[in-house]
Amino acid sequence: MIAGLGYLAGAAVAYGAQFLIADRLGDVTVEITPTLLAVMAAATAVMAVLGSLIPVRRVVRIDPVTAFRR
Repeated sequence: MIAGLGYLAGAAVAYGAQFLIADRLGDVTVEITPTLLAVMAAATAVMAVLGSLIPVRRVVRIDPVTAFRR
């Protein structure tokens, strides 16, 4: 869920930045395409899954009774 919010924030910043870059540099064009957005979404999903693997593995190994006693 946090990764999704980060994706939306990043896409919004990138969308705004394309106009700023075009305004400042003039001859450089930056285009945010649906393909680029899909690649960004896929990369965000992969990073979210990879980032959650270690915590999930730790939680699976803990006995529930021990976890609730802490």
